[in-house]
Amino acid sequence: MKNIPEDQEPKSLGEAEALAMADAAASSDRNRLSRQEIIYRVFGAEATQNDVRLRTLLRRLSNAVEWGWLQRQGDSRATTYSATPEFMHVMAMRHIAKPQMLRQKVSYSEDFLAAYEPNKTFYLSDQQRQSLHKLCPPGSFNCKDPAQAQQMRRFMTDLTHHSALLEGVRAKYIDTIQLLEDNIQSKHLSTDEAVTLRNHYNAARMLVMATGYPNDPRDFTVRTRDICQIHAVLSDGLLNDRRDQGRLRHHKVEIKYCQYIPLSIPDQIEVQFQQLIKKGAEIEDPFEQSFFLNAHLPYLQPFADCNKRVARVACNIPLLNKGVLPISWREVTMRDYHDALICLYERNSIHGMTEIFTQACLRSFERFDVEQKHRQPHRHEITYSREIEMIVRKNILEGDPQFRPRAIPDEHWPYVQSYVHAILESARDNDMVLAPYRIDLDEWHSWRERESDAPATERA
Repeated sequence: MKNIPEDQEPKSLGEAEALAMADAAASSDRNRLSRQEIIYRVFGAEATQNDVRLRTLLRRLSNAVEWGWLQRQGDSRATTYSATPEFMHVMAMRHIAKPQMLRQKVSYSEDFLAAYEPNKTFYLSDQQRQSLHKLCPPGSFNCKDPAQAQQMRRFMTDLTHHSALLEGVRAKYIDTIQLLEDNIQSKHLSTDEAVTLRNHYNAARMLVMATGYPNDPRDFTVRTRDICQIHAVLSDGLLNDRRDQGRLRHHKVEIKYCQYIPLSIPDQIEVQFQQLIKKGAEIEDPFEQSFFLNAHLPYLQPFADCNKRVARVACNIPLLNKGVLPISWREVTMRDYHDALICLYERNSIHGMTEIFTQACLRSFERFDVEQKHRQPHRHEITYSREIEMIVRKNILEGDPQFRPRAIPDEHWPYVQSYVHAILESARDNDMVLAPYRIDLDEWHSWRERESDAPATERA
């Protein structure tokens, strides 16, 4: 694809005209226009009446195809042009970079959902689907297998923590663990944040318990009641009207920092939601089905609130039912997620979301693979186990990072240093890492307080 930097204008008139035509296709409700429609929209009726000018514009249109901005479908008079996902993403990012007040209001596009044909249309590219199928083939994971119990507990905690972070909850991982396992609410968490974490965990647990039963009526699938149940759990105690739990929206909603206006008429919301469920249920590929939910649930905004978190939880239904590892949204940043959603809302561009979704899946698969492999201790860890304990205790109890036992020779000291550093890094999120070194909870808390008060240079 010919590069279009987000902050750079075209360098020539020809490039500018090709860009304008590609953008016209990208901006249309159905992202598919004939060449006559594109030229008319951009240059007016007079351009089609001048043969010389028309031939020039047709060359520009061919340039846009050659550069990867447009893709051509059909032939002869039936030929249509649509913007490529990559081009739509670049233009969407250029669009949302403008101040919100300079962007036009846009309403819900029924064509966006109507244009999707299950098992014919694919939001995830061939390459993305192939990568995901290769790393975690359907049928390779069974959430009901007792041997996977620890992994599923980790998933529920990870999903709780990372999905809540994307909602702006200021929780450290250890805060999440203490709340869920010990019912200890950190002083850094508000009541709403604690409820958000608890609801996420309850929804994840419900999902794990209600999926993985092939052809069993208990199994959660892509159907109205199951999606509504997820919303009911995620929104528990967070809505002004409890009757809105698990119920389709019957009033207007606004989205902050966005010019997108969702549907507000209840009958229209109902029709679109049922169409979303119908099409979603027909999708055969579990990854495509998962992403479809992750894109269209937030776009429709079918519930009074909590729509994005419903999508992040519900998208795991197809994965768990098809024997695929679930995703917890680990390492997804709020900024990237927010930008991708605004592109989806205002321009119906899904490229950013497909990239985030694919990477979130891959990170989950990689983490599972690492955890499944038994770690073999290095011989230095056994040889210097006593000295390692002394170093850890000196760091935690006395704040002395320079301590070095004489028994460790120079050639082995770099490894021991690195090993101790890894222990301390892990201990920041989990006090139990220090249990083998006889550090109790109060001592861990004191160390954490000193760490948080120390300048970044000292912590490093």
